[in-house]
Amino acid sequence: MRETWSTSAAPPATSRATNPTEHRPKDLNKTRRDIHLVEIKYGEDTRPQNQLNAAKEQHKDLCNILQGASVTLHTILLGVGGTTYNTHTLKSFKELGLDPQRVKKLASKLLCTL
Repeated sequence: MRETWSTSAAPPATSRATNPTEHRPKDLNKTRRDIHLVEIKYGEDTRPQNQLNAAKEQHKDLCNILQGASVTLHTILLGVGGTTYNTHTLKSFKELGLDPQRVKKLASKLLCTL
């Protein structure tokens, strides 16, 4: 006799009646949404402002579409020569809630992927 085992179990069903405070993001009113756009860009070590301006321009239309919501653009900028910017890299990671002790380690790993 052969037994069959399933490795995937369906998650327990929750109805909105039993959990009324849980909302799906698409059901939230725009004014209650908090959207964070994160982009990692590589740029010149000596002129980071060019890439920062390009990121703002690139995402301007998307931010306009999402108007009414709280939209924050986090541009993580890494220099192609290995520069880690305090204000454009480390500060952005911290704003996203990353552990300050691991921020530099993450930035270093991202630089190694060039």
